[in-house]
Amino acid sequence: MSSPVNKTGSSQLGRSGVLRKVLPLLLADVVLPVVVYFALHLQGQSDMIALSGAGATSLVRLVVSAVRNRRIDGLAAFVFLLFVAGLVASLLVGDPRLVIVKDSAFSAAIGVGFLGSLLIGRPVMYFVSRWFISGGDPVRWDALWQRSPSLRKKVRTMTAACAVLFFAEAIVRVPVVYSMNLSVSQAEGASKFVTLGLIVALGVVGRTLGRGIRKDIKEFGQQAHG
Repeated sequence: MSSPVNKTGSSQLGRSGVLRKVLPLLLADVVLPVVVYFALHLQGQSDMIALSGAGATSLVRLVVSAVRNRRIDGLAAFVFLLFVAGLVASLLVGDPRLVIVKDSAFSAAIGVGFLGSLLIGRPVMYFVSRWFISGGDPVRWDALWQRSPSLRKKVRTMTAACAVLFFAEAIVRVPVVYSMNLSVSQAEGASKFVTLGLIVALGVVGRTLGRGIRKDIKEFGQQAHG
């Protein structure tokens, strides 16, 4: 019986699958808010209204996801609640930059989730790798996970590395927004560049450590058919 995990076509399918899933999120969470913000700003709206409009895109995503999937997307709901919390805090304090900095809370929460998964059950990247790297053979992936200490170590390392990146992004955003003498509009744009930096860094980590995981999968397949 042939092993799908060793075929180039499966690898290419996995990469295209990643792009199909990541690109819409990148457009919805990074590009669209920036476009809405500057569009409102060009119309002469205040920073608070422009930031509110940009953040409201998370509500649109929540509604679209709920209609399409007939259920509430927990991640989209969490993003929207963070936006509402940041907006309320900004109105109470009178500081629109809090709406921008609230993204750090989201990143930090994800980092906590990644680290927590290392302590409870299987790490987050186990499920991500199972979906994207297994080459369409999750059963073989589960078998390899049980038998290969090397694979388990690499997946846990990838999970820890991603957690560090999320924490770093959360920390870096605060001085970028508050300590660089940027206007609110400039701070909004800079914040999105920080997010893009995180995405690039996650891609580098995934590609670098993913090579070792794919190598383990290939060797496991060869042993199974040797």
